[in-house]
Amino acid sequence: MAAVTEARPAPRRVRRGPFGGVPGGAWLPVILLVLAFGAMAWSHRWLHEDGLINLRVIENLLAGRGPVYNQGERIEAFTSPAQVAIIALAQVLTLGAAPLDATVLVVGVALAVMALALVARASVDLWDLDVRRHALWPVGLLVFSAVPLTWDFATSGHEGSVGYAWIGASALALGGVVRRRREGAEAHVDRPRWALLVVGSGALVRPEYALFSISFLVAWAALHRHAAGSRWRAAAWALGPTLVVQVFRMGYYGLLVPNTALAKLGGPLGPSEGWYYLRAFVGPFVLWWPLLAAGVMLGLRLMPARRDQRLVAAALVLPALAIIGYLVWIGGDYVNGRLLVVPLFALLAPVAVVDGRTFVGARGELRVGPAVLGAAILLWATVAATALRPPWDATSSDFLDPRYDARELAIRKWVGEPPTSIADYEGTFLTGPYRTLMAQRPSTDGDLVVVDDPFAGQVIVLPPGEGPVIASTTIGALGAVAGPDVRIVDRLALADPVASHLPVTGATAGHLRKLTTAWVYGRLGIEADPASSAAVRALECGDLARAVESATDPMSPGRFVRNLLAAPANTALQVPEDPQEAVDAFC
Repeated sequence: MAAVTEARPAPRRVRRGPFGGVPGGAWLPVILLVLAFGAMAWSHRWLHEDGLINLRVIENLLAGRGPVYNQGERIEAFTSPAQVAIIALAQVLTLGAAPLDATVLVVGVALAVMALALVARASVDLWDLDVRRHALWPVGLLVFSAVPLTWDFATSGHEGSVGYAWIGASALALGGVVRRRREGAEAHVDRPRWALLVVGSGALVRPEYALFSISFLVAWAALHRHAAGSRWRAAAWALGPTLVVQVFRMGYYGLLVPNTALAKLGGPLGPSEGWYYLRAFVGPFVLWWPLLAAGVMLGLRLMPARRDQRLVAAALVLPALAIIGYLVWIGGDYVNGRLLVVPLFALLAPVAVVDGRTFVGARGELRVGPAVLGAAILLWATVAATALRPPWDATSSDFLDPRYDARELAIRKWVGEPPTSIADYEGTFLTGPYRTLMAQRPSTDGDLVVVDDPFAGQVIVLPPGEGPVIASTTIGALGAVAGPDVRIVDRLALADPVASHLPVTGATAGHLRKLTTAWVYGRLGIEADPASSAAVRALECGDLARAVESATDPMSPGRFVRNLLAAPANTALQVPEDPQEAVDAFC
């Protein structure tokens, strides 16, 4: 009797969704949140006064003048080489069809949206989330996306969205290592190379993000402890771009660090001011509560986790906490939340997305604790996104006080509407010196200097061919509106080769050093009184002259080498505030 063979059903083909190998339906909550965040970031698009400094640098770079603020002065007046490179490349790709300010806004929102998608995918890889039977719930992403300041700094002209995208890509790189280990794939310490390039490049996004890179590379080394491949090759891929930029910085600018670092560090600010800065960000949104809830959920996730999963989670959380502590220690910043939104994103990355198993047990029973935490986070997020905002006082708001929302201040105090273009700043007090210049220019052929604070200005006629020049304490909107043909002397040190070496005289984060009028005249070769005459002489002497020449002499192979060798001494240079004391010190 012939055996009867039972027909076997053909294996069911798993439908693949847009994130590679997972059903699209499971991702619906994540996709909706990411799109909502993108919509809010776009609706809050704007350009901040300080962010416009970067636009002027990019404009000079695209015009062939180099990554500089003033033509003929090699000063690294920007903080993020990665941001400058990305925006410049995007502008080139537009073939001139879009204005630079529009490119900055579009790229900023695109990078921010991409960042959320990347970190969501990283969570799936890290925790092996069950996307075939459970929906994905963006718990950490919801906390992040509900804070309105995260929308603001997706644009603004600052590097926030680049930071978001870099954290997202780094999390994806590390999560991918955990997934491949789980799948039994052969590990190579020097591959994939894109991942090494990403995780090692934190200092190119912001200098302090080197702490993230150190943490990520330690985790990478631990995860590949017995892996095949060359460790030297891995180190070259991870650290090569940063080392190349560092050598360029030393040879081109003649400094070990960005000029902005010299301008901002030091002074009387400390943990008390830094704690004030942190509370100004956390307090209005009651952010401590969802962070505590997310921390509990992370703890529950870590208890049954494997060593490699714990290692990656720690690699994201610990440097984020360290950077927040560093910001508190140095006194914070003057723009509410600007330096905290990226560490916040990293803190929440390990719980960016969870699956249904977090809330429902294997037998379908509700997990009461996590469910209560998730519901509380959802309730908080609804209130935070719709109602919670930093305080506003129309009569006493100071744009140097980190309590206030910088975007709201720009709208209410400066522009009257969200400033989304350089032109929006043309009629504001920030560009007053330029209007003074244009009013006086017809009678002087442009050879004049406007010295302005910008409240009490002076106008001085210069010898033919040496103008126009503006010396001001605000250089973002002013420099962008005036254009690269007007030289701007930055009295607050970010873009000046002398001011960044002066002693601290200010007491506001980011505004600690200032060129006195005598030093302004000295920088322009004007001998109006004994003090300015002393400044002119000091600038021609010794170590101070060497530092200025490093920034102003025409670039050549010889100058590059001399700058490379002089960079340590230039970085350590300290210039007395009194020009006569500078003469005694250097001449």
